[in-house]
Parts: sequence; structure tokens; C-alpha cells
Amino acid sequence: MREKRPTRGHVTALINYYFVKGSYVAGVPLLVLLSIIHQMSPAQGLDLLSTLASSSVLSATADPTQLQRWGNDCLVWKGKDMLKTKVHAVQFWKQPPVRLAGGWMTILIVATLLIAAFTSSPLHPQNYAKAAGQGYWHTRGTQILDANNQPVRIAGINWFGFETTNYVVHGLWSRNYKDMLDQIASLGYNTLRLPYSNQLFDAGSTPNGIDFSKNPDLVGLNGLQIMDKIIGYASQRGLHIILDHHRPDAGSQSALWYTSTYPESRWISDWQMLATHYKDNPMVIGADLDNEPHVPACWGCGDTAVDWLLAAERGGNAILSVNANWLIFVEGVDCYGPGGSTNESECYWWGGNLQGVSRSSGLLRA
Repeated sequence: MREKRPTRGHVTALINYYFVKGSYVAGVPLLVLLSIIHQMSPAQGLDLLSTLASSSVLSATADPTQLQRWGNDCLVWKGKDMLKTKVHAVQFWKQPPVRLAGGWMTILIVATLLIAAFTSSPLHPQNYAKAAGQGYWHTRGTQILDANNQPVRIAGINWFGFETTNYVVHGLWSRNYKDMLDQIASLGYNTLRLPYSNQLFDAGSTPNGIDFSKNPDLVGLNGLQIMDKIIGYASQRGLHIILDHHRPDAGSQSALWYTSTYPESRWISDWQMLATHYKDNPMVIGADLDNEPHVPACWGCGDTAVDWLLAAERGGNAILSVNANWLIFVEGVDCYGPGGSTNESECYWWGGNLQGVSRSSGLLRA
């Protein structure tokens, strides 16, 4: 009798037959196929595997006639050997341990697929925050939208240090800055807030507290240049940047946005410098004008020396005059009363009292 070889159609029908027979136990076809190959000679097994590798498997919902061809086909492969293989495969399929093993394989396969689908889905915490956020961000009503007008959820983390006498983000004495940014991105954050002080940009403010063996590319750089490095790599990792004026000088927190050493003019000029410096990087999305203003700072009291509402208008509009793409973040004060009075028996935390906002019309010139 002339030896016959199975066509690709027969092979795919064979596979689909078992997927239909064991549709509720998807792992069984793999076990059956291994059993079939095991009963063949090495040359026959290699030939079947070669055929499988060069063919496309049909859908399990294909023509039932084709799916049944395996059982009804008169094609023989070395005559009795093929018939024995058929019988063995059916018997193998009927064994309880095989079905049980197939069940566990199915659970493993389905669980793996579900995990893979979830971790790659925008619903996963690591990806949800990054699902939107392309280009520069803007506001519409109470929403923050990206360049494609998709709503953005800011999932942010603060990395302090530039505002201190180290003049650099903290932690670089023990870790590489890229490693830290990789970790931040891996945790699902999409935004990095970088506090700074005006003193950071003084000529004598030398970054310190850095292990240069772990951060060799930061050797010899000033504060702004290291900020460039941080922002550059953060941008590559998909992290958006909000710059935060945390304090005028690096030594201590200030109730107001300025001091006698660093006047309001310096506050504004440094903001304009940064807005211009990062103008071409759409990952730098905005300015937190000043961190936690508090008494004597007021909201709407009319005294230009301490009225944070008026100062925010001046500072925000100065930034937008050189970079209209930035978001302007305006914190509140701590105490708010009639007419912006700060003589209240009950106040809130520094920068957290936003009662006056509801009574203020548009702060900035968009």
C-alpha cells in the first residue's frame, strides 16, 4: 500500500477536532498531540511538527464537517499505525488523569491570559494613569485635558531636595537617579512634582550629597543642569513634570512667596526663566506657583504685600506671557474670613484653605 502523508488541512482538522472535543478543557489537545507524536517514530514526529509549524490553525468554530474529518477520514498513515494512533489518542483523552491535567492546564492558561490582558490594559493602575496625557495639558471647566482633549488623571509623586541646601533631589547619596525614576514609573505614577528654591539658581549653590560613583553623569553640574537631567530622563519614562516654588531660600519655609533677600521680582523672573527653559518640552506641564502660603498671606484682602490672590495673578500671567502652554497651579491660604480677613478662630492647613476661590472670578489671562 502506498504510504500517504497528511495534508495541512488534515493536520489543522486534527487539532481543531480536539479543541472542539475538549473545548471546556483547552489543555487536553496539547496532551493528546504529545501522545500522538510519542507513538510515532522520530522521523514521523518531526514531520508532523514541521507541518504544524508551517500551517495556520483553523478557528474552533470552523466548518463542523471539516472538524469531524479526523474521525471519518479514510486517509491512512502507514495503514494500521495511523489507526492505532487514533485509538490510542481517543483512549488517552478518556482517561480521568488526562482530563484533570487538562483542567489544571486550562486554569493556568486562562489565568495567565487574564493577567497578561489586565496588566496591558488601560484599567491596570500602572497604565490607567498613563492612558491619557499626550502633549501639553489644558483645562476645560473642572477637567484637565490632554492635547487630544482626553481627560487626564494626575497620579503624582513629590521628589524633594532641590529646595534644600543640598540643591539636588534627595537620595542620590545611595541610588542612581535613573533607577529611582524607573521605580516611580513602574509604580504607575504619571507626574513628578519637583520643588525648588530661588536660592538654587544662585552662583554659589553647589549640589552636594551625591554619590558620583552611582551618578557619574552628574559630576560638575549645577542645580539647573541636574534638574535638566532629572526632567530629561523622567520625560523619557513618560512622567510629566510640575515645578513647584517651594520656598525663596533653601534654609527654611517662608509664609510668603518672597523675602527681603529674594523679593517678588526674583520670584517672577525665576519662574519666567524656567517657563522659557522648558518651553519645548511638552512633558513639563505646569507651575505650582508657591507652596503653602499662610498668615500673614491672605486671599483677597487687597494688601498687595500679602494678598496671595493678587500675587498669583501677577506671577501666573507673567509665566503665561512667555509660555502659554503651562498649567498654573494656585494653592490656597490657611485662614480666610470676610473680605479676605485672616483673623479667624478656625483656620485650615497651610495652603489648603480654598474657600476664597469660589468667590474669585478668572484669576489668569488664558
